[in-house]
Amino acid sequence: MSSRVPTSSPLSSARSSADTYQSATSQSQPQYRPASPLPFELLQHIQVYLEENLFSQALRFLLSLISATTSNEKKGVPVPPFDYLAVFSTLAVHPNLTTRASNPDKLAQSNTALRLLWMINNTTGPVNASLSDAFRFRRYDDKLSTRNGSPADDDDAWRNRITITYADKDSLFNLADDFWAVVGWALNCSCLPGPHATRWNYWLPWLEYMLDTLETDWELREQAGTCDQSLLWQYIKSADGGNARRRRVLRATFADGGGSAVKEFRPIFPKELKERKQEGKQVRKPDIKVDIDEEIFGDYMEESESSTDNEESGQATDPLSGQPSKRLRTRTPSMRRKATPRASKSRLTDHEGSDVSTADESTMSSGLGPPESIQIRLRLLQLLSSVSAHPELISSAREVNWPDLHELYTLFVEFIRPLPLPVFQQFILPFKSKGLKPESRMALCEFLLQRTLDSDHTSKVSTFEPMTLDRLVQQYLPYASGKNSIEFQAKVSILLESVLRQLAKDNNIASHQKDDLLDVLEEGIETREAKANNIRGSSKYKKAASKDEEFAVAILQESGKRMKFVVEHLVK
Repeated sequence: MSSRVPTSSPLSSARSSADTYQSATSQSQPQYRPASPLPFELLQHIQVYLEENLFSQALRFLLSLISATTSNEKKGVPVPPFDYLAVFSTLAVHPNLTTRASNPDKLAQSNTALRLLWMINNTTGPVNASLSDAFRFRRYDDKLSTRNGSPADDDDAWRNRITITYADKDSLFNLADDFWAVVGWALNCSCLPGPHATRWNYWLPWLEYMLDTLETDWELREQAGTCDQSLLWQYIKSADGGNARRRRVLRATFADGGGSAVKEFRPIFPKELKERKQEGKQVRKPDIKVDIDEEIFGDYMEESESSTDNEESGQATDPLSGQPSKRLRTRTPSMRRKATPRASKSRLTDHEGSDVSTADESTMSSGLGPPESIQIRLRLLQLLSSVSAHPELISSAREVNWPDLHELYTLFVEFIRPLPLPVFQQFILPFKSKGLKPESRMALCEFLLQRTLDSDHTSKVSTFEPMTLDRLVQQYLPYASGKNSIEFQAKVSILLESVLRQLAKDNNIASHQKDDLLDVLEEGIETREAKANNIRGSSKYKKAASKDEEFAVAILQESGKRMKFVVEHLVK
């Protein structure tokens, strides 16, 4: 199956519908319209469709009802109860309607379900549509049922409204421990090949929708002064881990498909990685000659090599469930073992002593997945920053042991600083699309600089004061990393470049400061490159020189050139 998202993906279809609606509304009108409950008769029709597994009919019926109200801005938007919305969210990513869809109609059902959710979110908004109730993870909710199996209270009678498996045992919100379990698993899929990459094609649109919902819900709650009722705060409070929830949330955000990440964030649905069997007749294998006297073993050696490869990765993996299976035995050592370096699934340690959890060498090179995966992670970091920075949640955050802004950014540094240089660069340099806000990225860069530069030249600040050119010039720009590493010299250059570009974009650099700034800039570039050259000239480097270090040298030089260009051409 292709690893690309289809052009007619649910994300693009839903966004086009939402954009059409937004352009049709006047700026004088409220951004979101009120939600109105569906009449009993119409709700019964939808319920019958769902219970008969006629999902296409139910979804199209709801889309037509919502579309019919767009012409009358005074009318409320018909929105089904929140338990129906939870079912539609499950349909959008369930393997039965995505990777294991038996026909195009089932695949279209998942697309239409996500399109419907996008339309509701963009017409009524997450608050009016009660999405905080619809998307509440309920696996450990004591209210779901009592020991005798009856509903615990009237509010939870929702489980008896729709008698289908997607509303109960196969519901995403019943299977997953919490939102962060889904985030960690989905981001693991973005970093791994094969069935994982196929699942990422469907988790990505769902995550984009959920982040839009979380961001919009937070903005509306912030305006109303009810951030403690936001969906984002609900997800933080309900996160597993107790006092260690802060680290678990960060581990989910930085899940890299490595051994520890895959062990902690496992598939959400049963046998999720199992794909649909290809239709058609099974091709019969040709007869294979076996003659032990003549040392003709047929395909026996091929099976041994396959088994040995599984051993080399640490343990074999069940292709259906994605879970570790028993180690396979081989009678004869494979020649491939002698020719290929042993792949390690242990925690690797870089030359500065920082731990990097990886599955194999390919995981190291791929880092944290494609650009879409990096953007998801950056948006999550921004959401977490918004929570820690909000004054209304200070007391509530202490009760659940959620860190303040300074502690949170210290955790960010712990997870971001050891990243491979290509991934580090994507995190730090400005994104054209959604990600960290400029002020958040500047603060993150300063936290990283304070913990990467030589400590003799920097003074750690405990406040989040906006970066100024004077502070950049005096404390950061002329200096190199205190680490004896070419990679960290390049990281310092990238951090300084990000700050400098933002200051220039915000017009915080005056033209009369241009010459003095260039002098200090060139001094810093020469200092970092001289330190890198000293490392390259050492005997230790000559013995252990690698492509990664050569790449770091190239990044260091290119970043310096870009900073000079910014000052020479963008400062007016």
